[in-house]
Amino acid sequence: MRRIFQIYGPFYRRHRWLLLGYLLLTVAHKSLAYLSPQTIQRLIDVCAAGDAAGFRTAVLLALALGVAFVPVLFFRYVVQYAAQNRADTLEREQILQDLLRLSLTDLKKKNLGHYVQLVSRDVEKAGGLAFYDGISFVGNLTLAACMLGYMLKTDWLLSLLIVVTYPLFALATKRMVPRVERAEEAVIEAEEKLNTLTDELYTGGEEIRSTGAQAFFSERAKAGLSGLFRATERHNWLDNCYDLLCVNGLMNIANTLTFCIGGLRVLQGVISIGTVTLFALYFSSMWGSLEGVMEFFKAYRVKRVSLGRLSAFHEQTAEARAQAQGALDVFESLEVRDLYFAYGSRPVFEGFSMDLRRGERLLVTGENGSGKSTLGRLLVKLLIPSGGRIAYNGQSYADLDAQRLRARVLLVPAEPFLIEGAAEENLWDRPAAAARLPEALRGAAVGQDGEGLSSGQKKQLQLARCLATDADVYILDEPFNYVDAAAKEDLWRYILEAFRDKTLVIISHDLFFEKDCTRRIRIDRAQS
Repeated sequence: MRRIFQIYGPFYRRHRWLLLGYLLLTVAHKSLAYLSPQTIQRLIDVCAAGDAAGFRTAVLLALALGVAFVPVLFFRYVVQYAAQNRADTLEREQILQDLLRLSLTDLKKKNLGHYVQLVSRDVEKAGGLAFYDGISFVGNLTLAACMLGYMLKTDWLLSLLIVVTYPLFALATKRMVPRVERAEEAVIEAEEKLNTLTDELYTGGEEIRSTGAQAFFSERAKAGLSGLFRATERHNWLDNCYDLLCVNGLMNIANTLTFCIGGLRVLQGVISIGTVTLFALYFSSMWGSLEGVMEFFKAYRVKRVSLGRLSAFHEQTAEARAQAQGALDVFESLEVRDLYFAYGSRPVFEGFSMDLRRGERLLVTGENGSGKSTLGRLLVKLLIPSGGRIAYNGQSYADLDAQRLRARVLLVPAEPFLIEGAAEENLWDRPAAAARLPEALRGAAVGQDGEGLSSGQKKQLQLARCLATDADVYILDEPFNYVDAAAKEDLWRYILEAFRDKTLVIISHDLFFEKDCTRRIRIDRAQS
């Protein structure tokens, strides 16, 4: 229950009147389902008795209930789907927001397939737990209890003979539902693996083709599909065994008993033909209600797999959110003292120290794999050191909100991330960036992965949107990465002009920048 309120709390607060409407429509629907068979009983009995006046009254009552049933059921489903759509949309929005807040380290712990599965299947699977499953459970249980009470009052012996089938149903459910749950878990796991494989085929498309590795990945695809096929086959088999044998099979047997024993009671003069019909209608409705009650437990056991995955995701350590705090003071200094950081068992920094002052242009060089890019990520809290201290204007990074820090200290990654659309769309809703956009890029179309732009234009577009944040310190990671030699000078002049009043940290193996930098530091492997 805690998990349900944790996940769907925003939905309850925002749409409580919609939920109240659905609850009232459900009460109306169940009330009509309880009263309708009684009008049919009355109609049949007055016909059998030859009561013309009673027949007219019974017909009018049956028609009134039948007519009322249609709009009540219609609007109940309309409100149900509207509410469910809102619940699912809010949960998907929360997942995407949490993805943006999640620390880079935590984000990379799972593959893409895991997050695709969360947004699509897990939200859909767990959705009914927001309100529909609980309201249906209570409604079905209440309706079944009311019907059983009426049946016992009318003919307790026939009622008990019919009700004896329910323990058999409960026993079958207890045995089958855990198996269906395990089969559902296996299907989810197989689908997640297939999502990841699809991402591999897309992301690695160039190298797979250029190195002739299609056969290897074809076998991986076959293995993934085979696993999903087997898991789905088992799930379908168990689900059908439960639904067709345990549910429908027992219902048909019990329904036949109703007419057989009921007919005998009519011959004995204990009950009327209308009462037998009422018992048959009530039993069918009760069975559906009790099936819904048992289905709730089955569905919950299956859906709690997805509910648990969603809950575990939301409970992951997210970056601290700013809470009504103002911006950091204008940058004056940044200090790194005795920094320790490692990727697993591989140390990157062991006691590393450095300083940065306002207005400096610092060039950070070093061989590949020495930790230059890692330093950039540490300076903007994308990564957290295992030891040492980083301070902004003397204030420890441990006490700073990551988003507030990045408003002052910003990292420009080596490879620009561009979305498909116009160049202006890649400014990411930063109007100030439009003025910094080179004339040649204005109105330019950007294809997938930046197709249609040169490497230099991609970098200019990236720099323009970063400048619009008006940070104090810009860390440029390999600014000439993927930029051809002919465009280097023009791009560097653009950077010097655009960032003339900013503090710069240039991370590069290229000494080209040294002539325009205040000083240079070199990082060696596992530097101390």
